[in-house]
Amino acid sequence: ELRFGSAKELSSSLDEANKPDDPFFNKLVRIMATRCMNEALYFCTGNVHVNSYKHYGLAMSHYTHFTSPIRRYADVMVHRFLSAALEINKLPESLQDRTMVTDQVDRLNFKHRMAQWADRASIALHQFLYFKMRGHVDAEGVVMRVNQGGLQVAVEEYGVEGDVAMSSMDWLIFQDKQSAVGRPQSDFEGMTIGIFDRVVVRVEANMEDKK
Repeated sequence: ELRFGSAKELSSSLDEANKPDDPFFNKLVRIMATRCMNEALYFCTGNVHVNSYKHYGLAMSHYTHFTSPIRRYADVMVHRFLSAALEINKLPESLQDRTMVTDQVDRLNFKHRMAQWADRASIALHQFLYFKMRGHVDAEGVVMRVNQGGLQVAVEEYGVEGDVAMSSMDWLIFQDKQSAVGRPQSDFEGMTIGIFDRVVVRVEANMEDKK
């Protein structure tokens, strides 16, 4: 049972969500829990109420980051604010203008989001090229979600996720219960598939998808 009254409760319950014989289970639960969270964003403190400063995932009331200035411009900005606060250097005029700071953090959020999408697209492309060259493989996966048209399955061996279509002629889909039940008189009669069940799926490059 996941408890999410606070970040500490969530963290503790995620630590407890273990299956000794299945290390992938805990990793998958953490992935699914993280995807439900709002993405952390940069913001100008002058535009946001102090109650919104907190970082839920890290259980901190105030949070920023500053690593190597060569990594992200957000780090450079924080370095300059800290330097001015410590009276080491004067704060640049551009960082004294709330409008300019707001525009800058909006741009940072946009660029960060685009970088994430580019990363995911690159992974998807190389996975496609790999299976296009190798051909289809049958592998064991874990059900992450039951959708109207079938299952969403994660295959740890190849680091891929995908949708498995299930014919309405053979299966009854219950999204509210997150389960699929084989229809009477079908080849799957008596079978029930739900979240975290293990299934064998065929993984292959989708040559019909033009995206």
